[in-house]
Parts: sequence; C-alpha cells; structure tokens
Amino acid sequence: MPRKIELSVGRREFVLGAAALAGCASAAPADAPPAPAAPRTFTKREVTFNNGDVRLAGDLYTPDGVAHAPAIVFGHGSGRVARPNPRFTFEAEGLAQRGFACLVFDKRGCGQSTGDWRTSDFEALAGDIRVAFDFMRAQAGVDGGRVGLRGASQAGYVIPIAAAPQPQPAFVILISAPMITIADQITFESETNLRAANLAADDMAAALNLLRQALDVARTGTGAEAYFARVREAMETPWYRASPTPPEEERWFFDWLRPIHAFDPAPYFREMTMPVLAYYGQNDTLVPAQIARQRLEALYEGRRRRLLTVINYPNAGHDLRYPNASGQRILAPDYLDRMVAWINAALA
Repeated sequence: MPRKIELSVGRREFVLGAAALAGCASAAPADAPPAPAAPRTFTKREVTFNNGDVRLAGDLYTPDGVAHAPAIVFGHGSGRVARPNPRFTFEAEGLAQRGFACLVFDKRGCGQSTGDWRTSDFEALAGDIRVAFDFMRAQAGVDGGRVGLRGASQAGYVIPIAAAPQPQPAFVILISAPMITIADQITFESETNLRAANLAADDMAAALNLLRQALDVARTGTGAEAYFARVREAMETPWYRASPTPPEEERWFFDWLRPIHAFDPAPYFREMTMPVLAYYGQNDTLVPAQIARQRLEALYEGRRRRLLTVINYPNAGHDLRYPNASGQRILAPDYLDRMVAWINAALA
C-alpha cells in the first residue's frame, strides 16, 4: 500500500503516523511562551498579491495603534505549507501583540495560492518571498525600512536568495537552516532515521544503497527504471518501510530535486549586509546542527561577525522543541521574547 508522504527539509519524508513538520508547523504547546503583560490588540485580514501569474494568498497581522510598525514576512519550509498553520499563527499573534506587523501566506500550490511548489526551484520560491516583502513594505501602518524575513528549515536555502538583492530586508531570522546541500541533508536525515529504526547492518546497508541510487537518478536524470525495479523488489523486505526512498508514484520528486540537489546558499549569505539571527536545536535529527552552525559562522568571520547572532537550545530538536519533565515536547518559554529583544536591538 502506498505510504503517505510529506517533505521535511530537502526531501519528501514518509510520515509514519506523525504530523509533517512542513516548516516547523507543529501546534503551539499548552505551556507556550506567554503573551506580554500588556499585549496589544491587533487586526488580522486576508490579502492577496501576485508574483507574475502566481496568485499568493495570506493573512496580514497589524498591531492596533502603531503608526509605523516594524514587520516580519514569514517564509516557508519544505512541502505543503498553508494556513491554518498553528506555529505560524502562534508566532504571528504573539509578535503582533508585541507591536510587529506580520505577513503569513500560503506557499505556492498550497491553500489559496496558485502555482505548484513541486515544479518550482528555489529562485521561484524566493521570488514569492521577495514579492511578499515588497507588498509588506507598501502597507499602511508599516515602516517600510524595518521589514524583515523569518523562515525555518528549507527556508534557510530560499530566504538568502530573497534577502540578497537591494533593497535588502532590515533583518533575517532563520530557524534550523541546513547550510549543507540538499543531497547531503537528505543523506544525514535518512541515516539518522534508519539508525533510529534499529535495522540490522545488512538491512541498513541495503536501505542506504537504495537511497544513493535514488540520489543518482535525481542528479543525472537517468536510471529511473532500474531504480524503480529495485524499489519494487525492496517493497517485500521488512526494512523498506524505514527507507526514505520515493516509490514509483512519486516520480515528480526527481524532477523537483534535480535543479536544487547541489544548491549552496553561501554566495547569497555573502551578499547579505543585514543582521541575522539563527536558532539551532542541538538534537536536530533532520539537519546536522553543529556543522550547520559552524558553516554559517564561517561566513561571518572578521568584520561581519557583528551581523550574526546564534541562539542554541541544547536539548531541542529541529522545531526548537524539547522534552519537559513530563515528556511533553514544548517550545522554550523565552523563544519569542528573545526574538523580539534581538529585533529591537537590530533595528535600534
């Protein structure tokens, strides 16, 4: 029977009874960071804007009584990302209560937005974010010179493309930015998940060999039929359900991955002159957090070091949640307040 699929960071992930991450979109926990002591009221309205022939639909949050609010445009992680998105709603409402305007929009091909993310490369997705940025800058009640971008996971590839051109955003916030190629990220995530499945050594080797073959098909555009023949054989094995490789009905995956599999965001980061805040959870199973942080910091050596702030949560995962004493995965209570304090300092 075909397995349900979603995308995690750089690939589609077979979801084995769990909700898709889709850009860190998990629901806000009961003990989420509290609203400020005297939260502002805010107005939320639906908006639309266009990137060429792609119509993008979203929600605009504006704090009441603020004439020139700083603002944040939310970028997307991988896979389907659309409203209602509990994590985005939680953050946008919390930030609006703290005096920030926020724009949360459906990724192309999701929700009420047209187009198709599966046939779009990173430049096209970055174009959507850039259009959203320009749209936000033009809104009444928004300070057009104090608009930033926020994104998680795969947005670490896309947002730098959107942020590099002039005029640049006032700041950028990245959560679990991979900082490695998608092919390497897929391999890291797959190896992590396969180890967690406690496969026998031979089964582990077979699963990784099938993954390498899938990546070769995506890279070269050849060998698909031989690969799918191996998949059909592997479906009868006990290890296949733990395998991260796409089945035959997901042929679109190879066309999607081919133009981006070796993408390196570093050149775009080098063009970025705005302050950057990067969050990492050190127990991330999708992205090698320590390697990603080191690569990001290497791009900000010398005089540029003042532009980068990194916040690490030692026990947190890819979505910055960590297990509390009861075993519930919660978001750090200081998450939004630290973000707001950093933005205020960056804009000062």
